[in-house]
Amino acid sequence: MSYTLHVWEQPADAPFPSQLIEAFDAIDALSQEAMPANSPFPAFAARLTARHPCICSEAGRNNPAWSDGPLDGDAESGVYVIGLNSDRVGEVQPFVVAEARQLGLNVMDEQTGQVYLANGKVLS
Repeated sequence: MSYTLHVWEQPADAPFPSQLIEAFDAIDALSQEAMPANSPFPAFAARLTARHPCICSEAGRNNPAWSDGPLDGDAESGVYVIGLNSDRVGEVQPFVVAEARQLGLNVMDEQTGQVYLANGKVLS
């Protein structure tokens, strides 16, 4: 069973969401757009897999943090979806949020109904 997080970069011309519905709308709109050429997702994925190797690697197969792969930052849209191994959510989810915020990315955790914004705010 997996646990999914949605990660996105806040468009420079749009304010940060102030309510959950605005975050859902932002994700919906960005999921309809192609991944930007200068996407931060590959750098983000590299930071994640430096600590928790991709499930596609030999090192990542024995106690995997991720539910699927490859975890390489390649996204089809402006939203990067990451699957966490549900047995390790308590350890891995806070790490993903911290790394995302350091790169100026937002994270939606639908399972908890929370959005962690790059500006430090949390929407519930």
